[in-house]
Amino acid sequence: LVNLRKQLEKGQGLLVIRGLPIDTCSIQELEIIYWGLGTHFGVAVSQSVMGDLLGHVIDVTDTDPNARAYRNRQALNLHTDFSDIVSFLCVRKAKSGGLSWFASASAVHNEILRVRPDVLRILYRGFYWHRYEEEKPGESPVTPWRVPVISSQSGNVSCRFIRSYITEATTHDFVDNLSAKEHEALDMFESVAHADGMPIKFMLEPGEAVFINNFTTLHARESFVNHPDLNKRRLLLRLWLTVPNGRPIVPGVQIYGSGRQGGVPPQPGKTPSYARKT
Repeated sequence: LVNLRKQLEKGQGLLVIRGLPIDTCSIQELEIIYWGLGTHFGVAVSQSVMGDLLGHVIDVTDTDPNARAYRNRQALNLHTDFSDIVSFLCVRKAKSGGLSWFASASAVHNEILRVRPDVLRILYRGFYWHRYEEEKPGESPVTPWRVPVISSQSGNVSCRFIRSYITEATTHDFVDNLSAKEHEALDMFESVAHADGMPIKFMLEPGEAVFINNFTTLHARESFVNHPDLNKRRLLLRLWLTVPNGRPIVPGVQIYGSGRQGGVPPQPGKTPSYARKT
């Protein structure tokens, strides 16, 4: 596990651990096993305003059509989350769909550097982000600073990207609309990341856990169709992990201003939903 953590931090940024005992353990037992496994990679941080340290990736759109991405069944473009490492353990697959995508942010960076270095300057400058009312009480719904899509600290190139959080920020009067060049930069980042041969795609099977370096690897999910039986519906367990003394990063990549810890500030009584975004 120590060697795997080193590979995740300094190597390919993606690993899959297979063979977790899905068939012989209860959900509660799997949570304990998965939590224990996660402690070898980092310290768990809050994944939403609910303060969930061990999240359930489930579709709750029957009760909240505006549920945040990890709680709906829509397709998700390549993006990063808000922690050093993100991990998923597949407990049950969907009836159909739900294929996972992964792409190297470093490879995307290098391809843009090769063909359009002027675009990189815009991505390094960054954009304001909407925080969907998961910011701390009294804080601005939009980051007061520009969050760099690409940044470099002590020779380490890192990525932070969710396009919808960037475009949503411009709905506020105090944030300027994106310029044509900014749209072009975002379009190029996405087109390079989604280009044939850039992402690898595979189905996460029950009993498999994927660990992702959230600064070097983008991830996505295809839409899925659930089983009508509630007990057979798609279920992944999720961890957001911070790595003490981990990768050097610029402060601006922390969307919620949580410092090295990362994650989302817990707020009792709230649920993670896009319904409150304006």
